[in-house]
Amino acid sequence: MNDTQQIRAYRLSRPDGSYIEVSNLGARWLSWVVPDGSGCYSDILLGYSSPADYLQDDCYMGAVVGRFANRIGRASFSLDGRSYTLEKNDGKNTNHGGFSGFHSKIWHGSREDDKIVFRLHSPHLEGGYPGNIDVTVSYGFTSDGTVCIDFDAVSDRLSILNLTNHAYFNLAGHGDVLQHCVEIPSAYILDTDKEFIPSGRIRPVATTEFDFRIGKSIGKGLETLSQQLIWNKGYNHYYILPYHRNGKIKFAACVCEPTSKRKLDVFTSYPGVLFYSAGYLSSQIIGKQGYKYAPLQGFCLEAQGYPDAPNHKEFPPTLVSPDKPYHYTTLYRLSVVG
Repeated sequence: MNDTQQIRAYRLSRPDGSYIEVSNLGARWLSWVVPDGSGCYSDILLGYSSPADYLQDDCYMGAVVGRFANRIGRASFSLDGRSYTLEKNDGKNTNHGGFSGFHSKIWHGSREDDKIVFRLHSPHLEGGYPGNIDVTVSYGFTSDGTVCIDFDAVSDRLSILNLTNHAYFNLAGHGDVLQHCVEIPSAYILDTDKEFIPSGRIRPVATTEFDFRIGKSIGKGLETLSQQLIWNKGYNHYYILPYHRNGKIKFAACVCEPTSKRKLDVFTSYPGVLFYSAGYLSSQIIGKQGYKYAPLQGFCLEAQGYPDAPNHKEFPPTLVSPDKPYHYTTLYRLSVVG
């Protein structure tokens, strides 16, 4: 895709002057302009200044990624007695749907009531995945400052699906995120190898640098350079949320930034959230703030199903089928504290 004329942007605004912008290129969340504790407005999402820049983006800035968020080991899996081979775009593995990922597609966008709705058809075996799948992603922006993202899909046969939004946040609007204080109510993470593929083991966070049950700054957490943090250049880990099997929306994370006084709360019906401190962030494109992004200048909270779930029978399944449509919701709520 190289035709910027097909790219559209949409805005949802609130009476207080805050707004979000989204685009049909990758169903992306482009911006979130909100006040700080002094009433000054700024954009708390990393991104670029023009549509052409997003065509060159390799950081998934604000994009909906799929068919399968995160990695699938050895770019293959078996389902219902059949083996499927996927596109290898991350060494011998596939990441975020491979080269055919949803982040690079032009979606059909429309304004429907108080939401922006994007729709995409993914044909059978696109990227190696089975099933003709129709995906719908909708964005809402409520009066209490909450961005609501609904992920829905239907398939004509049994398939796997794992969608998320890959927004990079910086609650200060610029600079590094080391002073951002993070709280995640999770007692367990997935153990991964140096290629970020889950081993199948569940690791308790107690007494480790992964324990965010009592809030601490990202910088404080990175003071301990364990093997996991070295491999990931910081945090790039999947946190299993409590009560994750009931499908209800629950608290997933909270992030506070001391200077701006902004607070971000995340809620989701997904079973877990991938916390990424952007250690691999390195953009060759000039960002909104006028510089090229570098590691630790943003963070991601990607609510999603378990990474590499199709290759681990012990993980909750990430399936969609004719008699089981796909539906998950993630909420991002911004407020000012103190």
